[in-house]
Amino acid sequence: MNKKNFYIFLIINAILWICVESLRLVTSADSMEAAVWGDLLSFGTHKHPPLSGWLAGSFYHLFGDTNLGIYVLGNICVIIGLIYVYKLAKFFLSEQKAICSSLILTPCFYYTFQLFYDNFNCNILLMALWPILIYYFYKSVKYNEIKDWIFLGVFAGLSFMAKYQVAILFVFMFLYLIICELKLLKQKRVYIAALIAFLITLPHLIWLYNTDFFSFFYFIDRTSTKIADPQELTIFKRLNFSIKFYLDQIAALAPSLVLYAILAIKEKNISFNNSFKENKKDKIFLLTVGLMPLLAIGASGIFTASRVVGAWGVAMICTVGILMFYFLPIRFNEKSYKFFMKWIYGMMIGWQIAMLIFFILQTKRDFSFPYKTVMSDFNEIWDKETNGAQLKYVAGDYAISSQIYNERKPKAILNTYGHKNPWVNSNDVAKSGALIMCVAEEYATEVAKEFAHDYDVKKDFVVKEYSYSISNILNKSKPYYIYYVVIKPQTENN
Repeated sequence: MNKKNFYIFLIINAILWICVESLRLVTSADSMEAAVWGDLLSFGTHKHPPLSGWLAGSFYHLFGDTNLGIYVLGNICVIIGLIYVYKLAKFFLSEQKAICSSLILTPCFYYTFQLFYDNFNCNILLMALWPILIYYFYKSVKYNEIKDWIFLGVFAGLSFMAKYQVAILFVFMFLYLIICELKLLKQKRVYIAALIAFLITLPHLIWLYNTDFFSFFYFIDRTSTKIADPQELTIFKRLNFSIKFYLDQIAALAPSLVLYAILAIKEKNISFNNSFKENKKDKIFLLTVGLMPLLAIGASGIFTASRVVGAWGVAMICTVGILMFYFLPIRFNEKSYKFFMKWIYGMMIGWQIAMLIFFILQTKRDFSFPYKTVMSDFNEIWDKETNGAQLKYVAGDYAISSQIYNERKPKAILNTYGHKNPWVNSNDVAKSGALIMCVAEEYATEVAKEFAHDYDVKKDFVVKEYSYSISNILNKSKPYYIYYVVIKPQTENN
């Protein structure tokens, strides 16, 4: 396979995944939430920086307000990421091994089931930006050309605008400069790149300051252990956070690791590239920038006593193929290459068939939520209880309420953790009312109480239950419930 065939493979593989994802009745909650963020025209969201929202909203509308745009966007991110893994690998490996170090990622869990499950979110966006960032960092350090430093600054800024997590990569890039390229820190080009990155992120930083950094509460909640007594958080429980994260990464990479082992067994040859005298800087670079961020974020659970989320490794594993082919080299010839490609074709076709079977048999709301029927019913409920008032706002579980976005295009009232909501007019919300939709009765009550407090409306709301079911091809049916509250528009008479 030459470079041209490599690109063709990535495009065909993406098209097949788009077809598989299109079987879903609804896109993922993360994807629809990101699409709605794009319509806020804001430099921030209640969870992440705004870039994923801008892209999701743009592609959603570009494809006629259909989920297809989301599926295309997610797969574009995968293609771009794999191309830049290949471009990065060519600095360290032969052409064939560089292609293989990229393609060996394609059967792993993050590039298959996770893509099918999430469609698009900030983690999938980082799957493209993370390897681009490493590529331009290495190229900048190696050749020290101003254009590469400029590209590095641009993609550093964009990466931070995608997800704060990229800051850990910045730390290890800086560490590498200290270890191996200290002289570069005395040159202006490094600081030009840093200035460009800062200017790109500045509007978001200003937005954070103006909103009291309330979006950080999402991160705090996401990593919270829910353990009330700090004394219960023993060293063993802290270790468990890290061990679970590492096991999640091994499980996600299992198909790729197994394939490399099969190739090694076939060739009956594998060695360890342990001589640091040869290409010392390259080895330090791959370990410092390519591996240490993954190890460090996993170890953070021990020192911070916080939960470490497995999905944080989605972008960080992009260098695993390069690390295997570079540090555990296998005798590699044309037959080896053809053998490897047969396995790649087989594993990818196997994954796509498995996802087809999974979809046919599953009864999960995440994939088969009958939103057209449910939303038609809720349109009637809203019209009946409000005498046909315009539905301008929705709140609650976004996995449910976001799907009504397709029908009447209301604005989402996002959780601001007690802070003033920067995306809505409070007086208009109180005047117009809202539809609150949740999957748990207790949560519907909680959201309605917060809504009544935040927007000073009547507190005599009633939580009601709506039921529906999802069936698969075997006629296996699973019931689901939506608990909803209609906050009626406020008039002079009520």
